[in-house]
Amino acid sequence: MRRARRLLLGLAALTAPWAYAAADAACTISATGVAFGSYDPQSLSPDDSTGTVNVDCKNTDPAPNVALSAGLSGSYTPRALTAGSYSLPYNLYTTTARNIVWGNGTSGTVTQTLSGGTSSGGQRHYSQPVYGRIPAGQNVGAGSYSDTITLTVTNAESGTVRTSVTESDGKFRVAGLNPGRYNVAVDLPGFQSVAVKDVTLQV
Repeated sequence: MRRARRLLLGLAALTAPWAYAAADAACTISATGVAFGSYDPQSLSPDDSTGTVNVDCKNTDPAPNVALSAGLSGSYTPRALTAGSYSLPYNLYTTTARNIVWGNGTSGTVTQTLSGGTSSGGQRHYSQPVYGRIPAGQNVGAGSYSDTITLTVTNAESGTVRTSVTESDGKFRVAGLNPGRYNVAVDLPGFQSVAVKDVTLQV
């Protein structure tokens, strides 16, 4: 008997929730998620898709280094898209060959230092593809699968970065900040992103 064809929808959302960068690493982050579309468990070919990481920094800043989190599964080997109790292994890569996992430098993964870019108005814009793949032949239940990946952008020279996650009441706290100018970026899947530049912290 021929199995019924089941379509699964997969999306790896790339976000930068509550990311803080000091004035000497004044970069803003945006991203396009890796939308896999429909996945057919009976197909012999993997489901490949591509997203984009966009970073804008001052022309005088060193090239930024970008790390990607393991996602909601907490694992790079592999990452997992989920739909309820179902799990669909996948991963994100730095190359079209999809043989180098983009992560945070642990568990055999690498980070990416962005290079080149285009300069305009005192800013340099970097755009870096993220290559996603769901391996073929995974017999999982139908549903809408998703994952959330956090991007961390670090000044490659000073290493300055601060991150925080909101508490249950929506408030957040970042400790150990020196006086100066900061950029604040807020992002959450399903909501409009907000970025505020040059927030001055005084003591």
